[in-house]
Amino acid sequence: MRVRLAQLAWAMGGRLSRRSADALARILGPALSLLPLSPVRAWARTIEAATGHPPTRRERALLLRNWLRNALWSFSLARWGTGEILRTVAIADDDAAKLRTSLAGPGLVLALPHMGSWDGAGTWAAASGMPVVSVAERLPEGLYERFRDARAAMGIAIHPLDRSDLLGALADDVRARRLVCLLSD
Repeated sequence: MRVRLAQLAWAMGGRLSRRSADALARILGPALSLLPLSPVRAWARTIEAATGHPPTRRERALLLRNWLRNALWSFSLARWGTGEILRTVAIADDDAAKLRTSLAGPGLVLALPHMGSWDGAGTWAAASGMPVVSVAERLPEGLYERFRDARAAMGIAIHPLDRSDLLGALADDVRARRLVCLLSD
């Protein structure tokens, strides 16, 4: 069932413009925040543990709106032009300069948390002349291939997690001055 939902979301989300995705997220986010979704409950427990108080309804709605927007954008980023990517994804000039400096030196491996829009940041980096590489588990029923191919269209190369020479391939990517991004949480 989850695989079919993912395939449907991918098919529909990839057809939406950025503005349509934003509008849909603004409308559906608050409604979704009222449902007892297990990932949202887990997030709420984490927020409460970190802050000492449960998230408010407004915070839950904001979470779902942003999550939905990021997910819908991820489905369509490959169709965005370079100009739209560079206008939409905001990276401070100082931070971009630090990335370029590190990439020009011995190479760069970024340990990133699972938050925000990985796809947006990776697409921005690729559009800015910094090739991006990451790792993903093999998903069932062709979803891994769809994921890998979609990221490739965004300028992000994906290695499968079960690749026998993964560490060697990542070391080669670092030496080739590719931005190696790894999930760290």
